[in-house]
Amino acid sequence: MKIIHLTVVRHLPGGIKKQLYCERDASKSLSGAEWKTMVWQDEEGDGGLVNQIPFFFRHIFLRNIFAWFLILKLSRRCDYLLVRHIPFDPLSFLFSMFVSNRVTVHHTKEIEEMRIVGEGWKGGCASALESIAGKFLLRRNVGILAVTDEIGQYEQARARNLPEPGVYANGIDVESVDMLDDARQEDSFNVAFICTSFSSWHGLEKLIETILLDQSAVVASRVRIHLIGELSANQSERIKASQVLSQIFVCHGLLAAEGYRKVMSICDVGLGSLALELKGLSEASTLKVREMLAMGLPVVSGHKDSSIPDGFSYYRIYPNGVLDFSEIIRLFGEGGYSREEVRSASLPFIGKVDQMQSVVSYLSRIKSG
Repeated sequence: MKIIHLTVVRHLPGGIKKQLYCERDASKSLSGAEWKTMVWQDEEGDGGLVNQIPFFFRHIFLRNIFAWFLILKLSRRCDYLLVRHIPFDPLSFLFSMFVSNRVTVHHTKEIEEMRIVGEGWKGGCASALESIAGKFLLRRNVGILAVTDEIGQYEQARARNLPEPGVYANGIDVESVDMLDDARQEDSFNVAFICTSFSSWHGLEKLIETILLDQSAVVASRVRIHLIGELSANQSERIKASQVLSQIFVCHGLLAAEGYRKVMSICDVGLGSLALELKGLSEASTLKVREMLAMGLPVVSGHKDSSIPDGFSYYRIYPNGVLDFSEIIRLFGEGGYSREEVRSASLPFIGKVDQMQSVVSYLSRIKSG
């Protein structure tokens, strides 16, 4: 079976780029399929996997024309063409019927996402267009892949006539992620909260409110929360203006790998996203969760993870994103685990090859009818 996975975007964030490189490398270990990863963006290519879209096509609708040119061309060279979903694309009405082996890959609930990401009426228009064009496109797919079952079922409801969706959860090359040094401190409980920027759905605001509601207990427990990433001006000022918050939060800003690994080496636990409900989600498959587990750091989160089983000892879920620090400290404080224990227990759920192999199995079921 020949599979091509195509991504065409304006800008490729670091996390997505890392995932695609990991996918390319992991494809060499797949059985039963030949898998090729292809990536195009407006910005300059990197001389490796990522290519630059020709200058003429570096505009939203012209970019989509270029994407469809690639889709039509590449669909003839493989058994299945996986395409990262292009939202609010009117060109779907013109071209989607000419591709018979397309499987779209979905990372979010697009209609809701457009309302959050877009500003005012622009977000509303993008969401409305996606509700129509996206449905038209989905109904001309042969299958649907999503990073979580929740998103897959959402897309399936839009498509109606397709087989059950498959899950293509994020995964990592575990061997490329070194385990953290163990520099945990007996006199404090340290928490790592890492994001490129603290968008609303990461839940920093919810975390602040949780702390302020029970500030005496949090302070008494000697909790220190290390914020690694870019804070908004409002977030930064709110922390600085509060004696309690400035005592609990340590703001590091954006750090390179060596810097954030040094900070995380003293930490007892890491945080996932706490407010995914703002994106209409209760389940996710994030790269940072997998990397923290591979580093030997347990994770506390506000959402279910698509590939980590319920009850897994080193992934604790607080469904409403409101953390119970007394419980978290009891579970993960005082050196109650080793970095190696966390990493070893997590390996079956976070590797990239296993996730890609599940996609091959899904496509094989489609092929066999």
